[in-house]
Amino acid sequence: MIHRKYNPWQITNDGEREADRHLSLPTNMDGEVVYVLHSLRISSRYHRVQMSGECDFVIFSSLGIMVIEVKGGIMGHGEHGFYRFRGEELTEPVKTPSRRPTKTHMQS
Repeated sequence: MIHRKYNPWQITNDGEREADRHLSLPTNMDGEVVYVLHSLRISSRYHRVQMSGECDFVIFSSLGIMVIEVKGGIMGHGEHGFYRFRGEELTEPVKTPSRRPTKTHMQS
C-alpha cells in the first residue's frame, strides 16, 4: 500500500506528475507498505556553492530508501554518462547529482 505524504494535485511539473502517476500502477509488492515524500528540501553546510537542493521523490519501504530525480524530455546514456536528447542526437550532458553505487557502497 502506498502512503503519499503530499497532495498529488499540487505537483506542477509535468515530469513529476507523470512519475507520481506511475506510483499508482499495479506492482507485485504483495502488501508492502511504502511511504512517499515529494519535493523534499535538503541542505548541506559542507557543499562549497550549493547550500540547498531538492529530492523530487523519496520512497521509504522495508526494502530501503530510494531517491528519484525526475528529468524532463527523453534521456539517454552514453560513454560519458547521461544525456538529454535534442532531436535524434545525444547533445546535452546532465549533471549527475550523486555517485553511482559501487560494490563497496552496496555492501552491508
